[in-house]
Amino acid sequence: MEHSLLSCCHRECVMSAIEGTWKLDSSTNIDAFYGAINSPEPFKSKVLAMKEAARHDPSGHFEELGVDPKAGKIVRRIFVNGEQKFEMEFEIGPEKECLAPDGRKATSRCELIGDSKITFNTKGEGFEMQGTMEVEGNKLTMTIVGNGVTATEHFVKT
Repeated sequence: MEHSLLSCCHRECVMSAIEGTWKLDSSTNIDAFYGAINSPEPFKSKVLAMKEAARHDPSGHFEELGVDPKAGKIVRRIFVNGEQKFEMEFEIGPEKECLAPDGRKATSRCELIGDSKITFNTKGEGFEMQGTMEVEGNKLTMTIVGNGVTATEHFVKT
């Protein structure tokens, strides 16, 4: 049976399939994705530099995912060579005004489906992106589509 994080809050359940530390295994089309959604240049440059460093040493790129059932949030932290580069919070539930990861004003809706899948849809002026993060066994796949361009990242749980 599928359930959302919000219905899970009352039972204080643990989302063990999503939570944890994930090592980047591969990344494709990230540069084209950020170009397609017209990300501001400083953010795009920072992300692309981080991804380029990961191409040379993928063992240095980790992401931590956490679920806070009481607050109805998912937290994503990105580390490169031990240094935290980004922290993003996603509120679970109805569409809300927010800032996109690159700092632009947007509206976003994020859902936790079961204990192994996150979906999101974020819209702002001149861009729209949809994504999923899904766990199968010890592998996490993140697929994002922005203005018609798809990027994919694969991670392995550590």
